[in-house]
Amino acid sequence: MIETRRDPPSDWDSVARFAQGVRVNLPVRFVSRALALAVQALLARLLGPEGFGRYAVGWNILRLVENLGPFGVDKAVIRLTAGVGQQRRVVLRAAIVATLALALVIGLGFWLLSPFLAIRLFRDPQLVAVLRWFAPGFGLAAGLFVAGAAARATQQMEYSALGQDLAQPAINLVLVGLVFGLGVGLVGYVAAGVASYLLSLLLMIVFLLRLFPDLRARDPVRLGSVLGLLGAAAPIWLATLASILISRVDRIILPAFRPAEVVGVYQAASQFSTLFPIILSVFNLAYSPILAARFKMGTSNELNTLYRAGTKWGIFLSLPAFVVLFVVPEALLVTVFGTAFAGGAQMLQVLMIGQLVNVCTGASGTTLIMTGQERSLARIAWAALLFSLLVSFALIPRLGAIGAAIAASTAQVLLNGGALQHIRSTLGLWPYDRTLVKGLVSAMIAGVGLALLTSWIDLSPLQTLLLSLGFVGLAYSGAMLLLGLDEEDRTFLRQTTRGILR
Repeated sequence: MIETRRDPPSDWDSVARFAQGVRVNLPVRFVSRALALAVQALLARLLGPEGFGRYAVGWNILRLVENLGPFGVDKAVIRLTAGVGQQRRVVLRAAIVATLALALVIGLGFWLLSPFLAIRLFRDPQLVAVLRWFAPGFGLAAGLFVAGAAARATQQMEYSALGQDLAQPAINLVLVGLVFGLGVGLVGYVAAGVASYLLSLLLMIVFLLRLFPDLRARDPVRLGSVLGLLGAAAPIWLATLASILISRVDRIILPAFRPAEVVGVYQAASQFSTLFPIILSVFNLAYSPILAARFKMGTSNELNTLYRAGTKWGIFLSLPAFVVLFVVPEALLVTVFGTAFAGGAQMLQVLMIGQLVNVCTGASGTTLIMTGQERSLARIAWAALLFSLLVSFALIPRLGAIGAAIAASTAQVLLNGGALQHIRSTLGLWPYDRTLVKGLVSAMIAGVGLALLTSWIDLSPLQTLLLSLGFVGLAYSGAMLLLGLDEEDRTFLRQTTRGILR
């Protein structure tokens, strides 16, 4: 047994707050991702690989703009308002004006460019209508993203968890069902997705007015405030632009070289690869406002404790999902999307390698941004993106979707590995210690056991999936308990599960 007895550090307050944020976001984010996956699976079955491939092109661009459309305003809001109250009103009102203006310009430009993109770039005239129907959603998605960030700046996570994370996919699922009943078809499903962003944004506006009653004031927003906010956001946007492109560029380049059916299968596989780092995304939501506030206070010991605890438990809680996704990918794809998508198994395995590195390096990108190191992150991310583009254009014409997966995973390794090393050299923070060994050993035990078990027993895809989930859950948690949890681990678990189990 590995003995890792250690009392919780005296600077546990930040980690306790972090655990409380995780406690709120974790169940909501799981339900949110499950609903989003249900929408994708339902559409894949209703539309088939070709129709789903066309939908995926527009949807991926929408999700890309959802992150890029705010122009870094979302992260600037958190960093500028964390730990203070007097300037929140000015920053938030400027953020609303700036986001709406930028998003409207992007949406209008995309609507005008839709024929060129569909016919010249993707060589599919039927995409014109799909892309144009997605265009109005760009402003709504960007606005929802900033509204969620503004709510999280207060460190009250329940508002963004409900209004941003849960409401949008839930509303989308309901509207997809209504469209199916009406028999409208592909364009109707696109309109349902756009409408889900509109209704979710309206809900978040109600929440913001509750959190910040002074936003109701009718005094004008000064141009200087907007320009000042955009000036602070621009370096952050440049840093996050390449990072976000890395996560989407494979699915945007692939349609230029392969037909819609291949894109549909790859989209299905990528749903699981992006679902895997769900724990990391939850931790980032809770981590960023606390980190920004503590960094302003100059408490370096607390920063390292927070960074280490978040990374360690992100790895511990994500490893069981990696084992299942990597060992039985075909069973997952067939069960959720249907037999037509079984060919995405190898794509998913390749994508999972990059996502494993993403999880194991923790909130490295967020740490650099919230500590004012966004220019360094920009250099690392743009270098990784350039390499990803070179690999994509070299491999996708020859290998198709597998080439896209290789390029995506390679970029994730370069981006997150580079950010991790820069944090160590400039901030002196390092998230690893010997307590990680028990998680890695437990995952190896569960993975080898699952591989042997599924090779001995011949089951249907659904039975294989259920067996895998049960076996990995028991084997991994059992091994972790046998190897031993230290006092810090038990304290974190108590803080995180207190509200969930209540």
